[in-house]
Amino acid sequence: MAEIVLRLSTALLFVLMAGCATGQTTLKENNMSDRNHPSISYHVVASGAYPVDEALYSHGKRSYTIYDTDRPEELEAFRKLYGKLTEKVPPSDLNGTLIVAIYGTQSTGGYSFRVEDIREEEDVVKLWLKLEKPSSGLVTEALTNPWMVILLPDLHKKIEVVEEEN
Repeated sequence: MAEIVLRLSTALLFVLMAGCATGQTTLKENNMSDRNHPSISYHVVASGAYPVDEALYSHGKRSYTIYDTDRPEELEAFRKLYGKLTEKVPPSDLNGTLIVAIYGTQSTGGYSFRVEDIREEEDVVKLWLKLEKPSSGLVTEALTNPWMVILLPDLHKKIEVVEEEN
């Protein structure tokens, strides 16, 4: 009997721990930090360190371009840029506001973006992006240009990008 109780206790503990881990991941994907405003859901459509088209290497300049998928001319401009970043056709079900963040040319590999938070504040939506720097140790000795494409719901508000660095 004691052995059965021990096995059940162990199984229950495992299930509880797995549930906590799953909850953490879900919270992180749904903007877990609290800046006293409701969080906005988002989807990372694509990201990378090397745009396919070398003309997109921005030599240190950061750029954030916003596209409204309701406007055909903006959607077409996004599709062209997406092709230059990935050599692929973007997903056809993109509805909302797209943000293309290009960090600028870096001297080594290992850099990437991370969405820290997205919040609606009065008449503006703030997007906090963090540039993840390479960890210490060996890194690729090549020019990289980290980029990310983020899809937000159609909010029809000004979007402000706030950069955070580690």
